[in-house]
Amino acid sequence: MNLTLSIDEKILKKAREAALAQGVTINQLVRDYLQQLSNQRSLEDSIELFRKTCRQGNSANRPYSRDELHERP
Repeated sequence: MNLTLSIDEKILKKAREAALAQGVTINQLVRDYLQQLSNQRSLEDSIELFRKTCRQGNSANRPYSRDELHERP
C-alpha cells in the first residue's frame, strides 16, 4: 500500500541523514516505526498486565514478600 506524507523540508533532511547513518531508506524508517507502533500495548493494558503478574505471585504460587521484591542478585 502506498502512503503520501507532507513533511517539513528541515525534518525530512534530518530524517534522510539519520536513515543514511543507519543504512536504510526513509521508507524503511517509516515502515519500522509504524510496525513498532502497531505492536505496542496501550499504557492501560501494560499496567493491567503488570498488576495481574504481581497478583499471581512467584513460582511458589504466593505473593512476593517485601524481602524478595528488594532482593539483589
